[in-house]
Amino acid sequence: MVDPLVKITNVKDAVGLDPTTLLPTRTKVVTYMVGTQGPFTLTTPAHDFTADYVQRETQREVDTLRAIGALP
Repeated sequence: MVDPLVKITNVKDAVGLDPTTLLPTRTKVVTYMVGTQGPFTLTTPAHDFTADYVQRETQREVDTLRAIGALP
């Protein structure tokens, strides 16, 4: 379950470059807020895009913001 502070504001398809081959690749771009902080952007290859991935990565941002005192 996504942290209640996380509010996903947009999910869209995009085209990016594979860093190893420099060939075009499909990506997903997720824009979200953490409380009043943000917006943050998470970009991932479309084949890696899952609910678990989004939850894990947004939770990492929440944990970082809490560690620096930006969140209660």
